[in-house]
Amino acid sequence: MDNWKLVSQQAELQIRAGTQLASTRVCNFWGGIHKQFIVQGENSYFIKIDRNYSYNAILSAVMIDRMAGDRLPEELFGIPCMADIEYNPPEIPDHFYDNDGRRLLILWNSLNSIFERKNGVIFQRKGRIAAYQAATEYAQRDQQIAELAHSLKWRLNQWDTQQRKEHDKIMKAGFNRLVELTPSLKKSIESQKQGVPDAIKNWER
Repeated sequence: MDNWKLVSQQAELQIRAGTQLASTRVCNFWGGIHKQFIVQGENSYFIKIDRNYSYNAILSAVMIDRMAGDRLPEELFGIPCMADIEYNPPEIPDHFYDNDGRRLLILWNSLNSIFERKNGVIFQRKGRIAAYQAATEYAQRDQQIAELAHSLKWRLNQWDTQQRKEHDKIMKAGFNRLVELTPSLKKSIESQKQGVPDAIKNWER
């Protein structure tokens, strides 16, 4: 514990001595909140999570994604803890017979390559929202564009109730499959059920 305190104090001194690159605050925490930052180049970064005036600070995960460049070999392994259950976003059609559909596809694909440009993320978000809005408007007349609108909506994190139900169903299937393939995990879960009220014993099913 003393070593951890020393490391924490030294990290705090380095953070205060350095230049703050970005900051954000968490408000209306009910339901969970995601914050995103983009960094460029090989470097070391300190990320400080502070409770400010709150009673405590809750951090569920720190997730790091690579926005540009070729895929690494380990990125082909699939989603961790999903066993052999696949979960992928709706595919974007790669060809359109409709001229508006072709223009929307060109716009969306061109926005994929501007992460590294100055203020690129801001323009990318606005451009993607515009592409989705146009796809939604044209969706009634063309099935391919309707499929595109559904896929873009998923990628913009604008899920509806049906999409959330599909997600929960797949996550539950992945968990059950993981338990099935991992005897030690199944044994651990069974042991933890001892003394648990009947109403929540089968929560994972």
